[in-house]
Amino acid sequence: VFVAAMANALKAVMQKYFQHAVPCTAVYHSVVRRLLTDGFTPENTLFGCSVCVDEINHDNKNIVSLLTSFWDECFVLGGLSGVPFVGTTGFNAFSDHRPDRGHRFVIYGPHIGISPNGELGAYLRHGKHEHDSACGASVKALKVVKKPVPLDGTLEHQIKFLVDQVQQRVNSGAIVPAPDGGSLAERNHEQHGLVHAMYNIIDENIAAISSDRAKSAAVANQSYSAGSPASSAASTGKLIVLGGIQINTPKLPNNHYEDYFLPLRFGVLHGAQTKSISVDALQADVASLLANDDLLTR
Repeated sequence: VFVAAMANALKAVMQKYFQHAVPCTAVYHSVVRRLLTDGFTPENTLFGCSVCVDEINHDNKNIVSLLTSFWDECFVLGGLSGVPFVGTTGFNAFSDHRPDRGHRFVIYGPHIGISPNGELGAYLRHGKHEHDSACGASVKALKVVKKPVPLDGTLEHQIKFLVDQVQQRVNSGAIVPAPDGGSLAERNHEQHGLVHAMYNIIDENIAAISSDRAKSAAVANQSYSAGSPASSAASTGKLIVLGGIQINTPKLPNNHYEDYFLPLRFGVLHGAQTKSISVDALQADVASLLANDDLLTR
């Protein structure tokens, strides 16, 4: 329903692999509206992100850029592929920088490019004539796993971490590598598995570093709901998380498609005092905004 304006090839891959993804502007408006309603504002809440450093994740209509513009600042937690490589030390610094008796709001997740002909993991960058990989770091890690080569000892530690994590997901069957010379369908299936595996890796690491600080339950067992006001928080404040997958759509001269975001988690972590809603509720809220505000623009 959200990809009606896209070209047929792009629409088909979005509907098959990211059916519930929505335009970044719609997610932005919906999330900000919910947070402001419950009293989480730029004055009392520090915003942070754990997304890939790739420049295509930071244009002016991307979800991270929109939220950064509204919050007026952003504490960067993520490195290659969006993994929060700052660790507990960096997360503690993020927590210490928030306003007195204030809160924290973090968006996190991996990203994946889509080519105009509907190939996942491929992206045509500005000024280039050939596609390259997006996310390049995740794709590189998978290539190393598929065709192991002796490492010369100079492989950067972030890539080493990604290779180890991707290897585990390949071994478990969460990622099904495409064969050499595989079809577009096989390559897309591989990349779809890869980006979801990367989301789980990031999600687990956000849970780990935040629970070390919060001494509380993991993010994976918490959900955010309207009606949990900021004023109810103790002096430790609340940690709100928005997890999902960023989808980088083609930016062509005559078709500058908006990037999309697939929300997979919207939660507040504050001890045991949480209420639950499903991602479907956030989707319904976004759908209402799209219907009323005509946010699906190119």
